Amino acid sequence: MLLPWRRISNFTCYRCGLCCFYFRVPLKSYEALKIAEAFGLDKIAIIGGKEYIEKEEGKACPFLVSRNGKLMCSLQDIGLKPVACKLWPFHVYKRPEYGRDEEAYFQHKLGGFYVYVDQRCPGVSLGKPNQKLIRTVEEAIDIWLGIREEQLLTTATIATFSGNQWLLKKNTKGLLAAIY
Repeated sequence: MLLPWRRISNFTCYRCGLCCFYFRVPLKSYEALKIAEAFGLDKIAIIGGKEYIEKEEGKACPFLVSRNGKLMCSLQDIGLKPVACKLWPFHVYKRPEYGRDEEAYFQHKLGGFYVYVDQRCPGVSLGKPNQKLIRTVEEAIDIWLGIREEQLLTTATIATFSGNQWLLKKNTKGLLAAIY
């Protein structure tokens, strides 16, 4: 379920990989071309005239890898991580898409946008937005607009994992069981 960003207190990416299980990743044409050039056409699916990363039903994205017990996108290492993946769990729109217009509205330096957050992500906390979330929403809009590629707040850092290992394993297993 998508909620307006003003109903979210914070977001932290835990590299649990659930987003890589939930969705078939939509690609922009230039992303599909770069991935096909690097890994072959069999990594791209065309469904209804739209390009996606090829993914088997019930399995994770083929580019999700485990490193030192953490899940991460191998495309990120080589600068090919798709915009859709960089943005999740944030959804940015120029017009309100899911109601609650005032709560979804975000005044960015380049205009007003409507931002919703997918609460299925275990890194999403409900409540009153904190300053980190506001900076994270700004970063998501920058990425959506194409004026920024680097992720600082919309992805995990090494510091994210201190003391959270038991929580991640417990939540990830339960959420995966609920999905499949």
